[in-house]
Amino acid sequence: MFLAQVRNLWSVFASIDADGSGEVDVEEMQAVLMRSRVAGDAALDDSFGSWLDNIDADGDGTISFSEFVAAYPFNK
Repeated sequence: MFLAQVRNLWSVFASIDADGSGEVDVEEMQAVLMRSRVAGDAALDDSFGSWLDNIDADGDGTISFSEFVAAYPFNK
């Protein structure tokens, strides 16, 4: 089950990573959220930035796949 979840996360991550860099930046994440209407204007506010900062474990301003997976609440 865990492997299937990671594969699904990779599919999601790859769809967000518009430039194929292997990392997701704030603009890519905002674009996806705005396009999907999940967040609306919330994708532009400070709480969204704080949420991304919490996921960005190494503080480089981008989300790597390992950071993306670490943020996912796996059912144990």
